[in-house]
Amino acid sequence: MAAGINNLIARLSSPAPWLASPIAVTFKDASKLSGLSESHLRFLASEKGERQLATTKVGRRRLVNRLSLEALLQS
Repeated sequence: MAAGINNLIARLSSPAPWLASPIAVTFKDASKLSGLSESHLRFLASEKGERQLATTKVGRRRLVNRLSLEALLQS
């Protein structure tokens, strides 16, 4: 019984694994992560850049999808 309670407390106090990496990042953070300029990332997300970079709008901010950024860097 005590081991079960300790296990529950450990699971509740540690952050969830999916929270360790964000789903989306700002263009500023994406620039730091990729080494590309913010303007070039915005171009890649635009229609002229053939939307090579997926984005999401949250409120007034446009965020870069992390998986899309990783796929762009691996290609």
